[in-house]
Amino acid sequence: MKCLVIADHRAFYGIFARSAGSLVEPHYWLEKGARTPYPELEHVFRGDPADPATYAGFDSAEEHAVVLYFQTRAEAERVARAVEKALPRAWVLFLGLDETVPDAGARPHARVRTLEEVIGGRIADEVRALLARSRVEQLREIFAGAGKVGVLLQPDPDPDAIASGLCFRNLIGRNRTTAPLLTFGAVTRPENREMLRLLDITVETIAPEALAAFERLACIDVQPSVFGDRLGGREVDAVIDHHPEQPGYRARFRDIRASYGATATILTEYLRAADFEINQKQATALLYGIKSDTLNLDRECAIADMDAFQYLYARANLNLVRRMEKPAIPRDSLRRFGAALERLEIENGISFAFLGEVEREDVIPQLAEFLLQVEGAEWSVAAGVVGGRVVASLRNAGFGKSAGDAARRAFGELGSAGGHRSMAKAVIPLDRFVQEFGGADEKAVRRAFVDRLHAEVAPAPAAPVSAPAEAAEAPSHG
Repeated sequence: MKCLVIADHRAFYGIFARSAGSLVEPHYWLEKGARTPYPELEHVFRGDPADPATYAGFDSAEEHAVVLYFQTRAEAERVARAVEKALPRAWVLFLGLDETVPDAGARPHARVRTLEEVIGGRIADEVRALLARSRVEQLREIFAGAGKVGVLLQPDPDPDAIASGLCFRNLIGRNRTTAPLLTFGAVTRPENREMLRLLDITVETIAPEALAAFERLACIDVQPSVFGDRLGGREVDAVIDHHPEQPGYRARFRDIRASYGATATILTEYLRAADFEINQKQATALLYGIKSDTLNLDRECAIADMDAFQYLYARANLNLVRRMEKPAIPRDSLRRFGAALERLEIENGISFAFLGEVEREDVIPQLAEFLLQVEGAEWSVAAGVVGGRVVASLRNAGFGKSAGDAARRAFGELGSAGGHRSMAKAVIPLDRFVQEFGGADEKAVRRAFVDRLHAEVAPAPAAPVSAPAEAAEAPSHG
């Protein structure tokens, strides 16, 4: 199809020729005597664009595409009327700023798009990339020339933390010897251990005092407040995380994005902004990190997560991802699931089940996800006792009050508690729990979590309606 491109700014012709010129046969309008500004402009026509006679060289019986870009609305409409008179079967695209494009309502063959709609998102992407590149350079300056760098992840790190830690290390030009991935706990979940094995990643378990051997320290997918006093008040050199920002620590560099579904998304942005060639291992780890933390983009994610997911999907080893993301549930855990579900109760819209003492913490969030599917459940809580701690996972449907805020308010003073809008976690030392609630049996745990959670998420009672002032004397109706 022939496409007439008519604009009052010649730079637009270069942009069109190099972006959409191959889709159509473009014909560019130029003033009489004007030189062709770009070599790609093979076909040109001249004359007054507001005069129908200018289009006499085009067959009026054929359909044409017409692209108009003018800096005033009046000029765009004047030219459009001439085109529509000369070429009644023309399809017209108006481009311009919001205040320069006309209303397409009276033109059934017209399409109106502002530059903000067409390229605004791309410009925003480039600005974000520029900011990300600046952050990358800040990080590289902080860690350049240092001796050993510790990349500290949360206890029992998940795929998002592992992938983000790996790629942070790559970003600052380190290896597993000069910047090991560290945790105060251990990687326990079978799918996470499988991730380490398949991707040949090592996470070292260390004691807090061993951090003294590291000249620089970065907290990835976790904030120092989570560790209590185990950092000894040390200022960390970098914090990169997607969980809600917490107070109580000092950091030379911090990038906290609570609106993001995964820290792996932030690292993907860093790598892309730095023109880093993301290899298959890195792409596979980052993709799995985003998938696991957002439940395949089904839970609390941003446009940035979707963009990163799409970019990584084409570069990752999807067979490895499939092998990693199928958690193996031991038979003993299944038996505990069954016993807990037999005692399942729903109270005030909260589905609750208690697993008792368990060896593996990962079965608790797995049960919480399942409990949210129970009919009548708006919230779910699964709890268990793990290694001298009462651990609970909270879930909701993603609307209403934030699970992370509710957990923090209800249990934050007793231990560690917080999370996101639809998912949260509370970890309370067993002796502190018993001191507060008088025990840690199923009844005590149920009352603690159900009562406190309900107090946080229940709708506020409606204000009482004052009775109208009594009239002096109501008239008698006989």
